[in-house]
Amino acid sequence: MSLQAFEALLESEVLRHVFALWQGARTDARVPTWAAIEALGDTRIQEFSWAWRLDPATDQLISFLMGPRPREMYGIDAVGMSLYEFYTGPLKAAVNRNMRQVIGGPMLHRAGGMIYWREGRADLGERMLLPMRFASDDKPDAVFGTTVFDYTMLGAIAPATPSANELDLIPLYG
Repeated sequence: MSLQAFEALLESEVLRHVFALWQGARTDARVPTWAAIEALGDTRIQEFSWAWRLDPATDQLISFLMGPRPREMYGIDAVGMSLYEFYTGPLKAAVNRNMRQVIGGPMLHRAGGMIYWREGRADLGERMLLPMRFASDDKPDAVFGTTVFDYTMLGAIAPATPSANELDLIPLYG
């Protein structure tokens, strides 16, 4: 699937905007560096985005960016925490698997519908995960994510287990 076809899957204007910035930050590389994305200084990245890097010493995903909207939804700032410290219950294995697929593929990930679940509450919206390079010169070693919640439907449903209503996982080089 082409990058344009992935972009066409994105419903949120914010996600389309951030995806376009990610593409522009790639320059001649297949996957952009965090430094190139951060240098853009875009307010939507700062507001809606979050990121995790793979620590080669511990093989743990460590948070290094969490904008105010994700902080508000989670009720905590994950920066500096490992994924296993931040997520609890059955969600942590699914999140870890998704992020490692995005890095290892590399893959482009889009989810819509029920995108955030916690004990007794599920929230609707749209999310994308994109590969990037944090410390590596040649291969992805981090995930750059952006989430837009449907604030009219927060906590509207409370299923027994977490799942996404829609999921697209697309090989970047395919």
